[in-house]
Amino acid sequence: MGRDATHYVLLRHRVLDDFATQPGRTHAVLLGAGLDTKSLRYPDLEIIEVDDPEMVRYKRVQFEKAGLAPPNTIMIWQMARM
Repeated sequence: MGRDATHYVLLRHRVLDDFATQPGRTHAVLLGAGLDTKSLRYPDLEIIEVDDPEMVRYKRVQFEKAGLAPPNTIMIWQMARM
């Protein structure tokens, strides 16, 4: 991963973490969530993850391999392929 991509990932995580920890926040939508684990770190926040069907399947397999179940607050919506 190049330096610009690394900075983007770090900035995205920081912004989302700052958002998630503000009082009164109850929902967040993550577009292209990939393997993000915010739903595990913020169980009181309802997180809607929107991603490609293949990524959704892959993420579920990885959660299972790690012995993790997505929290009740997670909803994964699959984007339709165009």
